[in-house]
Amino acid sequence: MRQRVSWMIGLMAITVAAHAQSWVSTYESALNKARRADWVGARASFKQAIAYRPEDYAKATNLPGPATERRIWRNGSAYSPNFLGAYAGYKAAQQIKDEAGRNRTLSESAAEFEALIAKKQYSYEAFYFLNLIYSTLNDNAARMKLETTLAQASGQLTWKVDTEPAADLGSVRGRVEAE
Repeated sequence: MRQRVSWMIGLMAITVAAHAQSWVSTYESALNKARRADWVGARASFKQAIAYRPEDYAKATNLPGPATERRIWRNGSAYSPNFLGAYAGYKAAQQIKDEAGRNRTLSESAAEFEALIAKKQYSYEAFYFLNLIYSTLNDNAARMKLETTLAQASGQLTWKVDTEPAADLGSVRGRVEAE
């Protein structure tokens, strides 16, 4: 009986480690694509990471392993595949020449940012890029609604997102506070 329990625990540990490896390697691949400005590829990889681990996390992620050797993923970085997938869609849309295609991609990204805000994942970055999308789409009604939501969320803009893959992400907080 003891061997059977030990074997089952070992199998569960392998399964957990393989699952962690899947989202980690997929997310890292997405980050690499974003660093190279391959926004379409990055978006696809972030969506694949979502399939392995669906929710964004603002805090550090502990990786599986022995309790005596705690390992923290990416030095405590946030895990933001939903946010970065929406952001990659925004960046990819900027490269689309066809207005209908660009607007479709922007609308998809807007819906993804809206979903994050609906979950109360209030980050400066989500509000900022959603506002840029609404401005590009000339959707003043949505912009006004977003401003109201932002005013209501004042003091709650504490959600952290992974800002590593692109230079314009790191300076958003200051730009939002200045507006």
